[in-house]
Amino acid sequence: MKNIFLLTFMFCLGLCLFSQQNLNLDFKPLKSQGILPEIFSRDMKETVAQEITELNKTEDLDKSLKSTYLTAANYEIEKKVKSGNALINDEVTIYINEIVDIILKDQPDLRKKINVFTLKSSVVNAYCYDKGYLFMDVGLIAHTKNEAQLAYVLCHEITHYVKQHNILGYIHNEKLESSVEGKTEEALLLEKCQYSKEHEGEADVEGFKLLEKTKYDLVQAKDLFEVLQGASLPFELVEFKKSFFETSNFVIPGNYFLKDVAPIRYKGNEDDSERTHPNTSKRKAAVEQLINENNTSGRLTNVIGESKFNYIRDLCRFEVCRLFLKNRDYNAALYSAYILTQKYPVNLFLSQTIAKCLYAISLNRMGYLRYNKDSYLDGPIHYLEVESYPQQMYHLVNSMPDNEWNIMALNYTFRKHKNFPDDHILNAISDSLINLMYYTNCNLETFDDNINIKNVSPFKDSVSYYKNVFADLFSADKEFAAKFPRTVGHEVVAPYTPKSYKINKFTKKMRVVGNISVVMSLDPFYIIFDENGNQSNYIEADIQQQNVVNSIKSCAEKQNFRLVVLDPGLINSTEVNKMNDFSVVNDWLYERMDGRDNEKSRVPVFSADEIKNIIDTYGTSHVLKTGFVVIEGKKKQYVFYSVIYDLKENREVYINQILIDGRPSKSEAESKICSLFNELKNGVAK
Repeated sequence: MKNIFLLTFMFCLGLCLFSQQNLNLDFKPLKSQGILPEIFSRDMKETVAQEITELNKTEDLDKSLKSTYLTAANYEIEKKVKSGNALINDEVTIYINEIVDIILKDQPDLRKKINVFTLKSSVVNAYCYDKGYLFMDVGLIAHTKNEAQLAYVLCHEITHYVKQHNILGYIHNEKLESSVEGKTEEALLLEKCQYSKEHEGEADVEGFKLLEKTKYDLVQAKDLFEVLQGASLPFELVEFKKSFFETSNFVIPGNYFLKDVAPIRYKGNEDDSERTHPNTSKRKAAVEQLINENNTSGRLTNVIGESKFNYIRDLCRFEVCRLFLKNRDYNAALYSAYILTQKYPVNLFLSQTIAKCLYAISLNRMGYLRYNKDSYLDGPIHYLEVESYPQQMYHLVNSMPDNEWNIMALNYTFRKHKNFPDDHILNAISDSLINLMYYTNCNLETFDDNINIKNVSPFKDSVSYYKNVFADLFSADKEFAAKFPRTVGHEVVAPYTPKSYKINKFTKKMRVVGNISVVMSLDPFYIIFDENGNQSNYIEADIQQQNVVNSIKSCAEKQNFRLVVLDPGLINSTEVNKMNDFSVVNDWLYERMDGRDNEKSRVPVFSADEIKNIIDTYGTSHVLKTGFVVIEGKKKQYVFYSVIYDLKENREVYINQILIDGRPSKSEAESKICSLFNELKNGVAK
């Protein structure tokens, strides 16, 4: 009883400590707070066993299929909650829970079964598992117009849970797959999609009935579908004006801008036969009919309050900017930050984000920053693929030559550096942009009034528009004048976090640079994939993962190796700070692995500015990801994989992949892990 009281007190204390961020000045990435939920301490094998035991007591004819579903669903939920992307007890999640409280105020038993999490994802989406775990992406919150629209989304998702749509869909599709005789793949797909659309339609209607019981404006249920129609667009459409980057000595030529932008091509009536959701026009029409049957007077768009909604939505919009950086979608991050500057013109985070985007686009255009071949985004999007106001900005990115883009980027960033002289991020980026001048053939002579400017632009009527861009800085700012290059052809481009290095070429093993005796162990894994590439055999993988965790601990002790454990599976309920640190490191790795080092530079990481604090906190910059991957097929393949990143130096210092012939015994697996620590401690050859 005492422990329960203590946990409750700490949870309440965490809520009381919340104070709104001052978005006029800065933004701090969203963090979890308070006590971690019970799922963090739950033994998932026992949970699954108990649920299947209860299921077996029933007369259900679909026991076998439901048993498989329950196993997969439990582990998928656990993975999502512990991924580092799920927010817990933060401002946004608490707010969403308050809306759920309003919706289910007369259904306390149902309310207890709904567990709400906000996901750090820029996608415009929400979904609910049949076990009552409801996930809402910050991207969706960023797009909504008011609290009532969020309430309808929640009503829709709660209905999915109440009607058990997830498990029913799974059973339906599995039965279809087992009776495929005489049916083509296309026919199967159409039947699956039709069944899913029926569930979506039911969730729309029954969710609306749930909304009717509240004070929320019912018309907003219809308007929500307009929001969903524009999900591929930015969270707001604001005219992009070239004056944003202009100064008294720098006016961008009009020929870099379009006379007219492309209209929005809404596709509300598209063919939905091969989609899991009805098209938005159908959904909107169905809800509109329900609205017409109701008296909508006296209802509210915001029950908790408009100012609270606007604040929460803006938090999510700032977070979306950071997530676009993480995804290396620099154009989207740049435009999103531009939107927010209209409301928050002196916000430091927005200045940093815009500077990062300008710099990253410079690096990408010049070949210093490359995307991984498996990246979902293989490069900047062409402006012809973009609609409405953002097209203007994308056109500028596509049309402005490298030299001129770098000049514009430096002009913006250095001046922001002078506005925030103590900010190391703007300082580092401005220094790097100055160094890039060596590679765009722009030195002091380029801006000398006594020398004819070099013809570096394809637009003949604009070759001199930037000639005086830095005139005031050269004359009045000693820092700028001292740093600016006097000659061209310099050898080193300083990356965003300085220090150049030579990349080690490797195949399966990379040499350890120096001896390593302390690492952050990040969520060791044992994953089993079936022949179709889907994760499978969750219980077996769980058992083997625990063996990997135990072996890592044992081998580290034998080698006198200090482990800093950042593993959500081993974090207790009061260690929310470790969960936040795990999330930051995960974001760093996600962004870092989406790029490729080359002979000129290494991939900069822009989305995880807190990484230095984590290095200082744990006394090491080395992060270890290790574990086993099993690929099932005609012949099972077992791979032992290990990689160490140096967060400070921003590079891989060790990577090893060992293909194992046959399933390794527990002792053989432990031997591989012990060898890993021996190599780290003593160093290895290439």
